[in-house]
Amino acid sequence: MQDYTNVLVTKNDIPLLENGTGTSNDGALKTFSCGKFALKTRPVKKEKYQIAGTRKSDNKRIFIVGECTFEGETSQFKNTVSK
Repeated sequence: MQDYTNVLVTKNDIPLLENGTGTSNDGALKTFSCGKFALKTRPVKKEKYQIAGTRKSDNKRIFIVGECTFEGETSQFKNTVSK
């Protein structure tokens, strides 16, 4: 499991989550969970979002486009494109 800090989630350049925390259960970032989203800014299932974060283990910055697969205070995304 990889832990991330400084997580930023945006939709159409509008920040929905800033300075969040996140995790990925695999090194390939196939799925990514993060939070804590405020009630008014929670992602919507099946919509795509831009996600950035810093991996705790080596301070590597990641950027993914993820499709929301679970919406809530902590939401989960399926990686569709990664950098």
